[in-house]
Amino acid sequence: MAKNLLLNKRMTEKDIQEYGVEVKMFNGCTHKISGVDCIHETLNTRRKISQCYKSIRNVKDAEGQIIGKRRNPGNALYFTNTAFQPLKQERPIYSSKGSSSCKKAYEEQ
Repeated sequence: MAKNLLLNKRMTEKDIQEYGVEVKMFNGCTHKISGVDCIHETLNTRRKISQCYKSIRNVKDAEGQIIGKRRNPGNALYFTNTAFQPLKQERPIYSSKGSSSCKKAYEEQ
């Protein structure tokens, strides 16, 4: 399992609402994110994200990857390196060899 590296960017309540799907608390329970609410998975109790924010340990996205992490209860909640994927390199439209019809059309111009 790859280690999640913390980035120097704090995760706010708005970021959890926008990117998060599930949060895990320091006491071990998990909550689903629904709008501005955290819904406990087993008890189905609703609380605002602002009420849960201090006790959130991990934030997961829709793919199940941890995108936010807090190491200790007193520390800040930070984005992880899996939250921001590097941009994929674009593939060239035409290959360097090219087809003969493409070369002829280019030469005629």
